[in-house]
Amino acid sequence: MARKDKFLAIGVELKKIIPASMEYALHHQRQGRLNKENKLVGDILVAAKLLTEAGRSEILREQQRRRAGRFHFLRRLIPGLPSLPGQRLLVIVAALFGAVVAYRSDTPLESLALGVGGLVTLALLTFIEYGARRSITLAAIYAAVIWGGLFVLISLLYSVHMFTQLNVIVDPHTNPGTRASVGTWLFQIKGAILALAVATITLGVYSLWKFHALRYTQARVGLLKDTIIRVEGTLRDKSKLSKERQDEAITTVLKGLRDAIRLSLPDRALRRLTLFFHGRDQITVMYFIPEPDSRRFRLDKVEYPEDAPAKVRAGFTWMQRNHFPTFLDEEGFEKMIMLAKGLKPRGWRRRYLNFPERHKVISVCGWIYAKGETLFSRDASQCLAYDGRYFEGIKEHGLKKDELSWINFGSFIGCPVLDPDGGIASILLVAKSRNNSLEPEDLEITILASQLIGRILDV
Repeated sequence: MARKDKFLAIGVELKKIIPASMEYALHHQRQGRLNKENKLVGDILVAAKLLTEAGRSEILREQQRRRAGRFHFLRRLIPGLPSLPGQRLLVIVAALFGAVVAYRSDTPLESLALGVGGLVTLALLTFIEYGARRSITLAAIYAAVIWGGLFVLISLLYSVHMFTQLNVIVDPHTNPGTRASVGTWLFQIKGAILALAVATITLGVYSLWKFHALRYTQARVGLLKDTIIRVEGTLRDKSKLSKERQDEAITTVLKGLRDAIRLSLPDRALRRLTLFFHGRDQITVMYFIPEPDSRRFRLDKVEYPEDAPAKVRAGFTWMQRNHFPTFLDEEGFEKMIMLAKGLKPRGWRRRYLNFPERHKVISVCGWIYAKGETLFSRDASQCLAYDGRYFEGIKEHGLKKDELSWINFGSFIGCPVLDPDGGIASILLVAKSRNNSLEPEDLEITILASQLIGRILDV
């Protein structure tokens, strides 16, 4: 049975939260944890208007009352008892210490001590988990997982220690020829063991990577489902004007697309290494509207990273107000290509990318609008249609190098959004701040989002 001091369980019991809302909150919390975002279910429900502030406060008061007695008898005996992770760590350290002591002991009860120590460790972990989860089944499962990991760790340490002691096989042999022969065979055996260990570790890491990649794929599917449900709910809201509903629904799609692309295992691995790699891999989703009279595009909506600093947000605001990509001028574009090639075509692309006025004849949005096709570039700096002059204007706002990395676009995907008549109504653009960071599955989900926006425009 579920713990009765959990926020959602109390909310359902007090009839402040319905079961459907509970599933919604848990799903979004799991998605956030994949991105290292620890959002509380109460905040998620309040933000989605599925719970009032007064209701959340009442649930929190009841939760505090119920949790006041947790570990009360233990805290009387052990003042300053650490938190649940701290208690787990204490037991694990004690188990490792006991294993070392038992191993170094020369008594015949060594194996018995190890077995009893393992059972005691499992019992202590189960007791700790039960105190936190109030369910003996869940406690046993969590304790078994922790104990299994501890057993693997001890086994690895023991294997490494015994591997370093294999040379004792050579020591009893005094004959030089025999000693050399045994040493040769021992060297080959060590090599075979090392090869097997490397292969096993490689397969284990690969399996773990694929397992987590599958979890991220499932999270993306769930997020898309939630986005579509929210869009349908917005479009059915007859209390708002049609244009209002469309704008809100499109914003929901842009946010959902940003969050879905962020659900990527390589992205998470990179974010864990931000202490060593100072560059950021941020995602920005932009929605451009064509203005045929002035032959340019207007940045109508933009969804930038939620945790962007204030200066970075100011940079995005400047870009939205001042960045107007141009329509494609095919004749002017061809002239620039011919000028770059000149008499020596070799290296023409580098010469073309150095033209300071190329943004006047071509842009990513202009190319997509004119050709009616999706544009996918893993390195924006090498794309002939990419217009990066906006970046120079943002630099003047005094942003530092690490702040500018939030806004710099290293790779992008651009899709046309078709209107009900089959014409191009707008351009959907997804950009990442790091080169080679967008994958084919990101292209698929971006195309799906553009089709969803097209359906919204048809309402």
